[in-house]
Amino acid sequence: MNDPIVDCVKMLNQAGASLTREDEGVIARPAAPLAAPDKVIHTGDSAWNFFMLLGHYLGRPSRAKFTGDSSLKLADFSAVRHFLPALGARLVHVVPKSDGLPARLECSGILPDSVKLPADVPAELAEGILLAAPCYERAIALDLSAHPDHRLIVARVLPILRAAGADVQTEGAKVRVNPGPLSLPAQPEAAMEPELAIFLLALPLALGGEARLGGQWPALPAAEAGWDLLKQLGLDLRCETSKEGSEVFASAATPLKQYAKGDLPAGFPRRVGPFAAGSGCLRSPARRQGRAARPALRNGQNDGGKFSFCSGTRIG
Repeated sequence: MNDPIVDCVKMLNQAGASLTREDEGVIARPAAPLAAPDKVIHTGDSAWNFFMLLGHYLGRPSRAKFTGDSSLKLADFSAVRHFLPALGARLVHVVPKSDGLPARLECSGILPDSVKLPADVPAELAEGILLAAPCYERAIALDLSAHPDHRLIVARVLPILRAAGADVQTEGAKVRVNPGPLSLPAQPEAAMEPELAIFLLALPLALGGEARLGGQWPALPAAEAGWDLLKQLGLDLRCETSKEGSEVFASAATPLKQYAKGDLPAGFPRRVGPFAAGSGCLRSPARRQGRAARPALRNGQNDGGKFSFCSGTRIG
């Protein structure tokens, strides 16, 4: 549980949802269909929260005012502002000479049958539109061919839509979503977050032993690139599925190989590159002398060098 998720729960409840936080998860209870109230809604400090809510409002005649914390106040949403008229909407920044929040949104609810996403529009806006599209009054096709992150958008959104029973078709880089009822699973299983998962799976390269993560390995470009790189560095990786769920195991199969950071594959999460590609730098003096230091892990178990993040903390 982190601040963006907490802010997302509060934001959706403002719009009429019935969400509660319990332990390390979020529970969605039966409620009336989410409306588009004419009110001031706070999105926190996450641009993803803003784009998800924006996608929901675009599909119906509506207006609202969105506010956010410091990073969204300083953000540049000018590309979004220029694109929204193609969807029958208008975004007006409240602060003069500002391109961030707060901003007022006015939507006609009249959407085109097909629209092409410009290359400079954030990928998260396309994801917000596609996730909300099953609740629109008419079908919409989003052409992602001009966007540099079209593979990422499709890989992130399609599994969610299909798991919810949405009527969605793809043709090349074009995604078409038809309106219709959704059937949400009672216990949806989310895939791992690639940046966090790659960081944890790389630990055996520096400390020895084994890392075990509970959850599904995501079919994302960054995850595929990270998986290939960890194998090149000498990590033995495998996925297993049982009645209890999916797990990923990682162990140091060979001595750590040298790898230049500049050689990182395309799509690899840059924020974890320095650790995964240079994890040998984290080796302690005891490790270099032939004795592996085994630090105690607060959120997992350390049993003879086997690091388990499944029983206490589920990565998802």
